[in-house]
Order: sequence, then structure tokens, then C-alpha cells
Amino acid sequence: MVLVVLGIYVAEMLLLLRRNGKAGMSVFRRRRENSDEVALLRADIIELKQRIEQMELQLAGRNGLSGTPYEEAIELAQRGFGADDVSAQCGISRAEADLIVALYQAHKV
Repeated sequence: MVLVVLGIYVAEMLLLLRRNGKAGMSVFRRRRENSDEVALLRADIIELKQRIEQMELQLAGRNGLSGTPYEEAIELAQRGFGADDVSAQCGISRAEADLIVALYQAHKV
């Protein structure tokens, strides 16, 4: 009788271990998949950091006047335009245009 009970107990334990073993394997599989996803995300973060650094370097390398109305005003003044024209075309004040023309216009002799 004791052997029968012990046999049933052992059989139940084996079934329980088999079921938990499969569940345990799925936990390990999910953990491995999560680790793979984390690795991919880390690689993406590194790439994004590099792209941000490149953009920062590009911005730092640009002239402070790049793309501003003042850059266009300087170009116009260098081509001989007067302060009225520079002010009207670039949308800057007349005083600013006068200063840019005085500094950058080729002096007429």
C-alpha cells in the first residue's frame, strides 16, 4: 500500500516537473527574446546619439549669420545696393541697413 501511494506521488511529481519545465522554458525563451530586443534598442540609441552629435557639429561649424536676413543684407551691400534697397529686401531696419552698407559696401572712388 505504501509503495502504491509512493508511486502515485512520484508520478504526480514527474508530471508537475514536466509541466513546470515547459513553463520554465518559455520563461527562458521570453527572457532571451527580451534580451535581444534590449540589444537592438541599445544599438538604435547609439546610432541616434551619433546622428545627434553629427548634427551638433554641423550646426557649430556654420557661420552665425547663415540663413539670416543679415547675411543677405551683407551680400546685397557688397553688390552695391543702397541702404533703402537692403532694408526693403531683407526686412531689417533702416539703421541696420545703414550700418551693413557702411561696413560692407565697396567704397566708390
